[in-house]
Amino acid sequence: MMNIGFWVPDPDSHAAPERCFRWTAEVLADREEVNFLVGSPDGCDWNVPSTDVATPRRLADIHDADVIHWNKMMDNTVPKCVPAKRVLTYHGDVQWSEPRLNYGDHPYLTSLKERLVETLKLWQYDAVCFVSNDLHERMTERLSPLLSRTVTTHNGVPPYIEPTKPAREDPYVFHVSQRGPRKNPDGLLEGFRRANIDMPLYIAGSGWEVEDANANVTTLGYVDDEELSAWYSGAAAFLFPSLHECFGLPAVEALECGTTPVISDRYALPELAGKQGVLCNPDDPDDIARAIERAVEREPQSGTAFSWERTADQLITTYESL
Repeated sequence: MMNIGFWVPDPDSHAAPERCFRWTAEVLADREEVNFLVGSPDGCDWNVPSTDVATPRRLADIHDADVIHWNKMMDNTVPKCVPAKRVLTYHGDVQWSEPRLNYGDHPYLTSLKERLVETLKLWQYDAVCFVSNDLHERMTERLSPLLSRTVTTHNGVPPYIEPTKPAREDPYVFHVSQRGPRKNPDGLLEGFRRANIDMPLYIAGSGWEVEDANANVTTLGYVDDEELSAWYSGAAAFLFPSLHECFGLPAVEALECGTTPVISDRYALPELAGKQGVLCNPDDPDDIARAIERAVEREPQSGTAFSWERTADQLITTYESL
């Protein structure tokens, strides 16, 4: 049996990478093929075996680890110093592909810092797992001399998502995100405004404000995870014309609830939705509008192939290969 350790410096974070790492950990902890332990500096309340350790090297020592798995590089750890095989899950390359869309007040400076750290650390991992084939291909082309072994390990559907009774009976279009430049807020709103449909748009998530009182748009603010399925399940279409996504959890959430997503024709979203989604050019509001019109008329197909059990299978295969 392999001893696997997850290094989690910030287990309380609600960012998508940390949440995905948690859902992966909860599945791996139940697998017979591995002896699993999470290490964290300040404790971890995930539903998995865990221990308080200051460093991933200490986690490797006390767990007699065969593999230590990281979820981020932007910390002060030095992977090469860890006496075990070292694996990284790599979630996104906006700092390389679209630095103008990075978060923060100085996106280009942030992107430069992140690219520098990655250039210094990527070669220290024995395997790097990318969350989509699209991301895998781009990073391999970009930094192949720094990468030893690479594999795609898709994310799954969040465990709180399942088809359920709709939040509303009347037809509507739905969107969820924390507003930011990658989510294409101007294009999304303008595309919806131009669509020839007689239904409102409901937007869930923080940071959204709509100044036009005649826009037929309602902002919901933060919506609890347990309530999202109802909003997805009742929507005539899910509007998600992002400018950059390396996976795109909301798109697979919509698919799981039987809602057709309107998605960008670039990066990972076409890979995730396939023929179940309606593609659009996110830079063209008229094309977004046409995609919305097609989506609300389409007969939805429920379900998606992505799951955390599948992610765990892919990871165990990677661990065994090392």
